[in-house]
Amino acid sequence: MNILLVSVGIDWISVARLPKPLRGAGFTVLACCPEGSLLDRSGFLHGGARLRPPVTPESVWTALRHLRGRWGGSFVVPGDEPTIRLLHGFLQRPPADADDTDRAVLADLAASLGDPDMHDAVSRKSYLCALSDNAARRFPPQAAVDHTTNVFALADRIGYPLVLKKDFSAGGTGVFEIGSVEALEDFVARSNAFLRHGRRDARPHAGQTGVVQRLLSGRSASVSLVAMRGRVVAAFAYAKVAGGPARMGGTSVAGALQRPDLIEAARDLTAHFGFTGFAGVDFLLDNQTDEAYVLEFNARPTLTSHLGHLFGADLCAALAAALSNRPPPAPGKALPLVSLFPSEWQRDPASRYLAEAHHDVPWDDPALLKALFEMGYAGATTGSA
Repeated sequence: MNILLVSVGIDWISVARLPKPLRGAGFTVLACCPEGSLLDRSGFLHGGARLRPPVTPESVWTALRHLRGRWGGSFVVPGDEPTIRLLHGFLQRPPADADDTDRAVLADLAASLGDPDMHDAVSRKSYLCALSDNAARRFPPQAAVDHTTNVFALADRIGYPLVLKKDFSAGGTGVFEIGSVEALEDFVARSNAFLRHGRRDARPHAGQTGVVQRLLSGRSASVSLVAMRGRVVAAFAYAKVAGGPARMGGTSVAGALQRPDLIEAARDLTAHFGFTGFAGVDFLLDNQTDEAYVLEFNARPTLTSHLGHLFGADLCAALAAALSNRPPPAPGKALPLVSLFPSEWQRDPASRYLAEAHHDVPWDDPALLKALFEMGYAGATTGSA
């Protein structure tokens, strides 16, 4: 049973950590990725195609054709947002003179990427603004932003502090925390993304879209999941115990959570999107009420997708079972705390969690370990989810 990890990014940690648990679940693990990328460094790959710069849609399509001819059919996992959009584009605009190999690649993509009518929606952070609260989910005050939106008027309506998120952003980039109207004025003045029509009348350029979301006071939590055709086959919840600066920074220490309401909200959104594959849902747990608010749906592997076996729900084993029409593996016992490498070591080399929690260092994957060590030592961002 083949699984193909596709990533056009260089430093996406999340997809680079998947080969080991996928191989342990019985998959033949293949990769299509840039030469020298983190994913390319994994020692748990059975094979793949290395993309030489410049990486183009044509070079990716040629690699996918080569892998289909060499290895046969695969379940395809996109590793990052640009790759998601690229693969969706292949399905939306197939080759005009497609041959049998082209059609076989397209069939693999169609079987792996979920409901085609939701491909654009699942990639846009602003799409969640079109959904309303229901029994399973609730959202903070928020609204979509496009070239017709006066962001100052919208911010006054939503309320401060707020977060401005660009569509298709990821890994902490394109997300801006703004505490006051004065801070918004400063942000707009420094940004090239807005057309200014007055002191407090600024609108994004045509084609620039996103969401303005009220920044509530609370704790960060997430659900990591894997799904088939809108049905979650395994999931686990965790809290951000330590991580990047402020509430928007990434998690570097994850603590197991027993929160059926978070799992149910993630199931609800997964069903709505008809989603297939690995995903993560981010939440805010209100400090006063402990109610969970949905912040984002990330339609790709996240920094904890490979850790399911440590949190009692092995996502990779569950995916293998679903693809083989076998019952899912029985839930296991969750560890209380897991420190992510290299992010917690980079955040605080003297962190107590490096000793007190399970430290997820890939000791048995030396080339990847070396690359992650160099990334952390150089101070590069480890927010590439």
